[in-house]
Amino acid sequence: MLLLIACSSKRTAAQDQLYKPPYATAEYNDFLAADYERNPQTKIKLLDNFSGKYPNSKLVPKIYQDYYQLYFSMKDYGRAVEYADKFLALQDGTDLGDRLDALMTRAQGFLQGCGDAAFQTAEAYAMARSAAVQGLKAVSQFTIPGDGLGRDPEAKVLLEREHLEAVFYKEAEIAESGLKGRKDHSCSTKKIEIEDIRLFSGQVIDDRRKYVEFQEFQETKGLHLLPSDRFKLICELKGEPGLSSGDFLLWTAVEFFVAPVTPYYETMKADQIDLKASWNMSAEIQDLKPLPIYSFGSGDTRRVVIDGFDFAKLLRSFPKEDPDNLWPWFLRIRIYVQDRTGRQIGSAERMVRISPDSARNNTLRDHRFLVP
Repeated sequence: MLLLIACSSKRTAAQDQLYKPPYATAEYNDFLAADYERNPQTKIKLLDNFSGKYPNSKLVPKIYQDYYQLYFSMKDYGRAVEYADKFLALQDGTDLGDRLDALMTRAQGFLQGCGDAAFQTAEAYAMARSAAVQGLKAVSQFTIPGDGLGRDPEAKVLLEREHLEAVFYKEAEIAESGLKGRKDHSCSTKKIEIEDIRLFSGQVIDDRRKYVEFQEFQETKGLHLLPSDRFKLICELKGEPGLSSGDFLLWTAVEFFVAPVTPYYETMKADQIDLKASWNMSAEIQDLKPLPIYSFGSGDTRRVVIDGFDFAKLLRSFPKEDPDNLWPWFLRIRIYVQDRTGRQIGSAERMVRISPDSARNNTLRDHRFLVP
């Protein structure tokens, strides 16, 4: 019996040694302070502080992720690509999914910033081409999970895979053109600004149906939304100086931030959503909404109305009896403008909160220990 106890004690000690984190408590606390900071400038200072203080930390991969995601959100594409490359250069502490995320951020940063001189050197083009090849290889190896919202998950996964491949192919195309001494037309800095994005729903006021602007949604007990399941979007387009007059295509993409109904998310604001958070698309929504923009050029402005958004089917994907008690807390509508060649020359987004019915909140006590 004593032998068994001794062996058991030794095994426990070995397990404790095996699972001991490879960093000190103070180091981890410094990482958490930087990782959870939401103010961009303060976050950069905390990340810089951590990088200088712990250059050999096992948490450096996560620090690099924070860097490139933050700089990309700030539209500092040069720094975003710089830190994505630093992350990709690491040999340890990364998996295929993390590397694909870094490669995709790098590709999108290159596509957005390739009009800048810093991205137009032979070295920058060569690195972009190499990263694009790595990205296509990663897409072929990575298993893309379904989002759980649509009724045809295979179609959603195929669409996502094709989207990822298209981004990397475009990155490779621009890089190849640059290496041959030709500036790709996609890297023109002339763009269309998308401003003043507003949402409107139809409401009956004084026996007349009118469209009224709203700021957020509220679920009803009947599995509908107030002010309405259906709504339209209105925005303003503005042609930047030097934009060549022509025809363009505007289209939209709708995504949702899905999480359990817990006190944490009950009080969350849109600017508190982590940069690394996953956003889901739903096959239940016809969200493409292609809209041609004819004869638009430098200095032109135009009011655009995009109608027909309907969330009725989406809500049925989140029944109140769902044991996981999931809910789409935030809606994100992304608007894109591209020219006849498919070049993206404008983008913007609007986030809107979707608050659940109080009946779902009754389950909060069952999830009081659940945190993101």
